[in-house]
Amino acid sequence: MTDTIIDYLRKRVVIYAIVVSILALGMAAGGIAVGVMDAGSRSELAEFLGGYVDQLASGAGALGLTSTPISLEALRGAGIPWLLGLTVIGGPVVLALAFLRGFALGFTLVFLFERLSYKSILLAFVGILPHAMFTIPGAILACGSAIAFSLAAAKILAGRRDEGPVLGHFIVSSVLSGAAAILIVIGAWVQANLSPILVQTIARYVSFSL
Repeated sequence: MTDTIIDYLRKRVVIYAIVVSILALGMAAGGIAVGVMDAGSRSELAEFLGGYVDQLASGAGALGLTSTPISLEALRGAGIPWLLGLTVIGGPVVLALAFLRGFALGFTLVFLFERLSYKSILLAFVGILPHAMFTIPGAILACGSAIAFSLAAAKILAGRRDEGPVLGHFIVSSVLSGAAAILIVIGAWVQANLSPILVQTIARYVSFSL
């Protein structure tokens, strides 16, 4: 099974490269969106994030995940792309999800840098990077496997016999989506339990006031 999955990924590296590119494009768009915000919106967002970071630093909350169940994070990050891939025509929607995830990340990073300058790097390192190391690869894996299945199923429906049985594609796509869900669950757990501790520790020495 391991060799099959490796060969499967190798043959579809272009698909995953496209997903990564869409994610990066979303990050760029998120950064640009910060620049076109009006002063009132910036102030409101800064006040909201400032209160949230202060709450986190005091130990009262988790960065980005306070009440959302970890299982729901896995469903949103891996389950929805998997279901969309099964519809065959859901590929563009999967790419849109990758774009939106990149947009949110890019917007957050650029906005923090604008408000905190060099301190934003430290905040991102302890509050965003730990869980992003799991959730971003998980999202890429989930979206890539969903699109790969969607394309393979479309080719099979069109009469292409060189794609093999659709069941094989379904099994591999499901296994990869399951692996993506595990990565996202780990990331959500880190976000809920480890990130607050790291931010609290750093906040003793550095003020993150927005």
